[in-house]
Amino acid sequence: MKWSSLISEKKDRSIIDMELTKIYSYLRDRNDYDTWGVLNGLSGVILYFAEMYKCYHDEEILNALNEKTEILLEHIQDEKIPTFCSGLAGICWTLRYLNTNKLIECDDIDEVLANIDAYIKLLYENYFINNIDFLHGGVGIAYYFLLSDPKYGPKSGRLMLEKLLDTRIENEDGSCMWISPISDSALDKDTKVANLSLSHGMASILAFLAKYYEVTNDPNAEQLIKKIYRYYIKTKNPSDYYSVFSTWIDLNNPDQRDESRLAWCYGDLGISFALNYAGIVLGDKEMIDFSLAVANKTTKRFTHSNIIDASLCHGSSGASLLYNLWYQKTGDNLYKKSALFWLKDAINRIETIDFNQDTFDTSQLNNEYTLLTGLSGVGISFLSLISPDKITWNEILLLL
Repeated sequence: MKWSSLISEKKDRSIIDMELTKIYSYLRDRNDYDTWGVLNGLSGVILYFAEMYKCYHDEEILNALNEKTEILLEHIQDEKIPTFCSGLAGICWTLRYLNTNKLIECDDIDEVLANIDAYIKLLYENYFINNIDFLHGGVGIAYYFLLSDPKYGPKSGRLMLEKLLDTRIENEDGSCMWISPISDSALDKDTKVANLSLSHGMASILAFLAKYYEVTNDPNAEQLIKKIYRYYIKTKNPSDYYSVFSTWIDLNNPDQRDESRLAWCYGDLGISFALNYAGIVLGDKEMIDFSLAVANKTTKRFTHSNIIDASLCHGSSGASLLYNLWYQKTGDNLYKKSALFWLKDAINRIETIDFNQDTFDTSQLNNEYTLLTGLSGVGISFLSLISPDKITWNEILLLL
């Protein structure tokens, strides 16, 4: 369906405008940034300012965007990490996004970023290829090149595909999985876990492989996607659970299940997007239908959500964004209802925050400014709800 704004009432729009202005003013006046990535640093603030300018066409916002971009460029050489979340891959994605949207002047963005991209490639091929994490590892780096580099992108994807094939664990039923590192004090150090999540687990691998297959039509990627899908099918929770999937599968106790949260990072909502995109790319109706069944079940979770803040990563603004995207995909009013419910929840939480630069209450959000856990993420989610035009920045969250 054609993209449409979910907010039609003037009263509701004025409330969102007010919250967006508060967030913008706070981030505009803040200058003590010490992280630069798109998901956990200044690049995410810049992305929020870009979306603000596209929405309001206010030259003051454009000036602030340019000022923050200058700060980023002054510090880009200080960043040594190549990853997508906190490092150079995400920073370069941001600069490319600004260039595509004509928000910075650049005759040849590929030439400008050539040395940085070469550095990212070097670290990817020699070190980060061994880390299959999306946010902090090689999967995210390979994904960046698939999005940005028609020449190297397929190679980066093939290298990661080979690593995934080498490190997978095959099951007798034709499914496969990977052992993912987790940090959870409740689990023993030696516990082996299959992480099902979009942020750090198999859903991100699924989305990455689908993007790689879309670019290359590599049959090995297609087969691996189908094996991952089989693993999700076999690890579903019993039907009386609120969530279709657990947070992860303890390989020492594979029949143990839990209720995963309602969020982008972990749980059904994020996983449903990876399944849907993979199904669309492969033309697999069964996979598409299953993704819709997973997403539909989440719409009943107005309680039992485990949402405790307004953040994009694991809070109500993130849930609102994902339901908005599901609505734009399907036109199903169930998703619109859920998007507006979690929007209201996010606004209620934001209204209790003290926006004073010196006394910001970090108990309300894990971080003041970042896209994943701070105010820029909350703001960009709100903007997606009032935007009359289709958003494209959501690819950085694997929401394809």
